[in-house]
Amino acid sequence: MQEDEGECPDFKSRYLEFPLTVQGIELRGCLPSMREVGKLVRVRLCDDDKTYLGVYLGELARAPMAYTRSDSQNLIVSLYQNPALYVPALSRIVWGDESWWSIIESEDDLRDISNDDIASQWYVRLAKNCFPRKKRTTGRRNRECYLARKPPSAGSSRS
Repeated sequence: MQEDEGECPDFKSRYLEFPLTVQGIELRGCLPSMREVGKLVRVRLCDDDKTYLGVYLGELARAPMAYTRSDSQNLIVSLYQNPALYVPALSRIVWGDESWWSIIESEDDLRDISNDDIASQWYVRLAKNCFPRKKRTTGRRNRECYLARKPPSAGSSRS
């Protein structure tokens, strides 16, 4: 076993360590929307198979966030922004990070968002290649085997 020779002078934690010295606070406002606000969009929630018509409201603040930088002792406070889409059929705002969506530019864009549309996205293909699904050895298959068994006859005992 090697004896501890002290801390490494080049070590920097990726987590906030306290006590934290803050020399100043920088407040950063919202960034402007990247697309034209008020455009019609098609929206499909990640946990739904239905495509809805919506209106793009812009990149709105979803949550505050704060971080520090190693080159200064300032605390930077900004807003986590995400595309906001109002969907009248749901009577609510759907966020971009909980859905598949696109701006409707032409009549061809009015079709539903299909599973093939989602699967053809480069980042979905990358994720499937990097994190392939493991074959399940339990669950539905075992349940089907259980349901296919004959029930015990009357008067017999199960061991």
